[in-house]
Amino acid sequence: VTPPAVDTVYPADGAVLTRATPKQSAASLARVAKRAMDEGDLQGAVQLYRRSLALDPEQVQVGLALGSALNVMDDHRGSLEAYRQVLRLDANNPEAVRGQAVALVGLDRPREASEQFRWALARAPRDHRLHNGLGVALDLMGDHRAAQAAYQTALTLAPHDAGTINNLGLSLALTGDPGYSDRYVEGV
Repeated sequence: VTPPAVDTVYPADGAVLTRATPKQSAASLARVAKRAMDEGDLQGAVQLYRRSLALDPEQVQVGLALGSALNVMDDHRGSLEAYRQVLRLDANNPEAVRGQAVALVGLDRPREASEQFRWALARAPRDHRLHNGLGVALDLMGDHRAAQAAYQTALTLAPHDAGTINNLGLSLALTGDPGYSDRYVEGV
């Protein structure tokens, strides 16, 4: 249900025009931002998502999209803040926790990231992205065997995930098994 418009304008020709409410404008901006994201215009998408959230700060999906875009742009501090805002609205949002963990990895805070990934895994144990992310955090902490186990779990859930295959191969190379790792990295 769309809320009633706040203003009605009557131009000289007698037509009735209505102005959008802030929530309607925010939703329109979010749609345009998504389109910009899909077309690869990350900077434009971020600006539009921020404008949308300024009009309606309670949009969880827009906050998630903003955090994701900022992570892709390597603005991990901005991403972390976007995800924290989502978690203020929805404290148990696993996607926000996952995005926050990715940002923490990008900020070279793998211990905190691993805690976030584990929290999210307790709620979504079949999400291969969480196992893969945990593996990355564990590799950064130097726990390569545990990282490899996390990648293997991710691959049982998504056997053809190129990112996980590549991460496993790199982890194996870090432990001195380049022959075995070549089998994983070749197909990527």
